[in-house]
Amino acid sequence: MDDIIITGNHSADIKAFNTFLDEKFRIKDLGELHYFLGMELLKVPNGLIMTQRKFAMKLLKEFQCDKLTATSCPLPPLSKRSFVEDTLVDATI
Repeated sequence: MDDIIITGNHSADIKAFNTFLDEKFRIKDLGELHYFLGMELLKVPNGLIMTQRKFAMKLLKEFQCDKLTATSCPLPPLSKRSFVEDTLVDATI
């Protein structure tokens, strides 16, 4: 692997570290981080948001699901359902 992320709270320290690495290994600074190892990174005021939106959209397109309309889920997220055995329908009838 030849990719690296350098991050921190002090830009002077980051610049000094980049300079040190460049002297030893001839690195290329690609600037602001947007994608890394398939993850999209979005900068927000209090940090970064990591998402795989690009990957998910690629999968939807690959399986021709990217043009389907959205639908709501009949159950609220994180709902807990328990199924009692006698409520199951016999599929062999």
